[in-house]
Amino acid sequence: MPADLKSLVTRLGLSPLMVVAAICAIYVVLGTAMEELSMVLLTMPVFFPLIVHLGLDPVWFGIIIVCVVEIGLISPPVGMNMFVLQDLASRMSPPARCSGA
Repeated sequence: MPADLKSLVTRLGLSPLMVVAAICAIYVVLGTAMEELSMVLLTMPVFFPLIVHLGLDPVWFGIIIVCVVEIGLISPPVGMNMFVLQDLASRMSPPARCSGA
């Protein structure tokens, strides 16, 4: 599948920026239904050879993917990160109020 994807991108003549934008959109959509580790483990073997073929830096691609995956985890309908924040917020005590002198 990675070879087929590389040939499709080459045949269509897509720019690297368009490919990265499409990959980011896929991760945001996947974030509505999957957790982060599952997304990365299922898609990285397909997308990584394409990124290397396009001549993009794999380290920066990894940084972008981590950011986009976290954005995807905030989006509805699941919003897994929001559940984590809600749990943490419920455990916090309210801030102490200063008594005015």
